[in-house]
Amino acid sequence: TAGDYRIFGVSHSATQLGGDYFDLKLLPDGRIFFLIGDVSGHGIPAALIMAMAKALVEKECESQTTTEKIMLPFNRLIFKTMKWRRMMTCFMGILDPKANNLTLTNAGHNYPFFFHQGEPPVNVEIRSAPLGTSKVPKLSTKVIQMLPGDRIFFYTDGLIEEKSNGAILGYDTVLEKVARTITFDPKSSCLDIIQWHRSLTGNAPQEDDITIAILSRA
Repeated sequence: TAGDYRIFGVSHSATQLGGDYFDLKLLPDGRIFFLIGDVSGHGIPAALIMAMAKALVEKECESQTTTEKIMLPFNRLIFKTMKWRRMMTCFMGILDPKANNLTLTNAGHNYPFFFHQGEPPVNVEIRSAPLGTSKVPKLSTKVIQMLPGDRIFFYTDGLIEEKSNGAILGYDTVLEKVARTITFDPKSSCLDIIQWHRSLTGNAPQEDDITIAILSRA
């Protein structure tokens, strides 16, 4: 919680070692840094990259001040160590709760759903390639003015691609549920969405890691 803002995230891995990554940190200047990422594949290799990414966040957040400067070392790490065998999608943000600005940088990740009171939800479209696919990535950044009542829903593709009765849930089904559920209490909203998701997928083994996060302004 920071001023009018609340953020909450939850992650469920498909196996004991997952490749999804959600992180949240308070920066020295009072801004809030967060990211949601998804390493390709499963098991030990994906989990190792996720662990290295977390260590890198701890280091870079001490000195860097922009999302792009924090994300570039991620790309160097994955590109040099994995040699095209793995890549990572990542959506990174820095919230300034005083200026009500949210700076977002994307690297090939699913577009978040943005909700503004009285208007239909929209995708935050920031086009770019995943980390690890090129030596010098072309990152894309967008700044959003957060108005009272605004909410943003972040997720990994495991939420969308899980199957119910043999069919992939898909974006429309998930968006319809999120639009009905998302409130200014991100924790209860996240837990409600996860419970709904499990009710649809039943007792079948989870096929992919699932991570969601909600940022809301009261």
